[in-house]
Amino acid sequence: IVLTGEEVEAYEFDSVVDLKGILKPLLKVLQWDEECQVYGSEFLLFAIRCTKAVVQYSPLCSKRLVDSRVFLPLLIKQLDSVEYIDLAEDLIQIFLLLSARNKEMALECLKAQGIRAVLGFVDFLALNVQIPAFTAAAQMAATLNDPSFISPQIIGSLQNVLRMSADSKALTQAALKTISNIVRAAPSLSNELLPLEF
Repeated sequence: IVLTGEEVEAYEFDSVVDLKGILKPLLKVLQWDEECQVYGSEFLLFAIRCTKAVVQYSPLCSKRLVDSRVFLPLLIKQLDSVEYIDLAEDLIQIFLLLSARNKEMALECLKAQGIRAVLGFVDFLALNVQIPAFTAAAQMAATLNDPSFISPQIIGSLQNVLRMSADSKALTQAALKTISNIVRAAPSLSNELLPLEF
């Protein structure tokens, strides 16, 4: 899947490769039950990398996965319990790709608690992972229509990263874009987000 995606343009991918048959096994591995766990964490990592390639190169399969109504909760579950940085990076990239595809997918990611998930451990991630996490959060926040999706944990993550991000213009911009999109959609949160100390 990865090699094919690198060889053809994204708009051609769905006409070259039919991935419909692989979606159900991917969802099965993402459940990460005892049956899958016997294969070890490398198996999960490969499945998530495969999922990232599917999302990156196949708009049709991305839609099928999101429409399944179990895909996003499984990604959230994996991100909430992540034990390896490589897994966190790939999961955040999946949310980044999905939320960038179109507003409908960004909204589905938001409704699945995607902002909370991608920012949940952001303080512990490397800079090169923090920037995509905040970019994904900003894309999801652009579809925000209900302030209840913004938990105190999200606000705390935004405040922490702005205090620590003085050395990274890109990270500061991504975090500020997230704040801007949240405040635009939910002005009631401006008092919690805007009096930040730098």
